[in-house]
Amino acid sequence: YLIDGKITGISGIMGPFFRGVLKCDPVKDAQLWKLLFLTGLFLGGLIDLAFNWRFSFPRAPPMHIARYLLAGVLVGIGTRVGKGCTS
Repeated sequence: YLIDGKITGISGIMGPFFRGVLKCDPVKDAQLWKLLFLTGLFLGGLIDLAFNWRFSFPRAPPMHIARYLLAGVLVGIGTRVGKGCTS
């Protein structure tokens, strides 16, 4: 961050990727590796879900899916604003 101002991590990858998508930028160069990375991350989670359901995903509190999505978005925004990392 100190050298080029870029933040590494999911928030730093997803933010610029979705800004490019909203501007209808073509998926090439910088957008392509972000798309492939995010796709691999999602598919990796699905593969883990298929093989390790009980181990990887303990029971979560029963809430509406919208609350979980909102929580994820707020954590992402908070890490971007605070220039931090979710991990």
